[in-house]
Amino acid sequence: YRDYKPVTKHQKWQVKHTYRWLFYSVTNSINQIIAEEFLKIRSYNPLVIYFSPHRSILNSKPRLKKELFPAHTEALNPTTQLNLQEFIDWWLACEKLAQEGLISGQSSLKTLEDVVSQFLGCSNLHVNERKKTLLIEKSGATLDVKQLSDGERGVLALVLDLTRRLAQANPYLENPARDGKAIVLIDELDLHLHPKWQRTIVGQLTRAFPNCQFIATTHSPQIISEVQPEGLTFLVREGDQVVVEPATQAYGLDTNWILDHLMGVRSRPKPVKELIDQVEDLLQEGELESARKILEQLRQILHGVDGDVIRLEASVDTLEALRDEVDSEEE
Repeated sequence: YRDYKPVTKHQKWQVKHTYRWLFYSVTNSINQIIAEEFLKIRSYNPLVIYFSPHRSILNSKPRLKKELFPAHTEALNPTTQLNLQEFIDWWLACEKLAQEGLISGQSSLKTLEDVVSQFLGCSNLHVNERKKTLLIEKSGATLDVKQLSDGERGVLALVLDLTRRLAQANPYLENPARDGKAIVLIDELDLHLHPKWQRTIVGQLTRAFPNCQFIATTHSPQIISEVQPEGLTFLVREGDQVVVEPATQAYGLDTNWILDHLMGVRSRPKPVKELIDQVEDLLQEGELESARKILEQLRQILHGVDGDVIRLEASVDTLEALRDEVDSEEE
């Protein structure tokens, strides 16, 4: 025998709805936590990528094995080059996503076009699906990217591969190049680059990929003069050791000064440098006629006008004028 109280319909209704409220409340809280954590994961997928001196565009068959995390595939392999056929397959997949209205495909293609235009000054990067070729417009002509110069192909391989990996790692970002994060290692940044491009490559990389950290090696005084001292370190070999020396100045310096004083390299051939030094010594001694003869010799060796020769000739003219003025006063 047990004493109990009868349960009314109203009480049953209260229990039922309280249970439902608790169930949906807890479920919503869990879903919200999962969604927030998922957003953190998908919005922060950093990369570490290495570009070796062998970077270029390789026209070979794509790998058959599909990777779970394609953005990280062989990212640190020193022999890896941009596989053109794999890139074309990825491009075509992005086009299909864009046609279906998916933002990941649209943002990837738009980002690629903007980056290529910024670096190469070319336009209309696109794929010929029938021939499986990557084409680009340069100076009004449509070219296969394999027709570009070594320097252009090297830059194109770098920016296409980096942009593709950032897009794969961050499919939900509106602009993967601008907002994606990566540590990018580049060996011989100046490889095959015209000196004019060497002047601009650092600024172009940091503007196009502002959230990436670039660590690069170079032997180019043009690149060195584009970097602030806090972003520059010299590696000096002393015997069997490599000594790390921080830079105290670099940005905006004359490339010849960088060669002479920072890199320990003569900015001129030794015979020419010796003649210039000889002229400067003669000017100190007041031997103006001898200085003029050597300057004429320098003009013939250099086959024309040179900044140092013009400067030294101006010094000779000034000293001769001063000497003539002194002589006239004495008379």
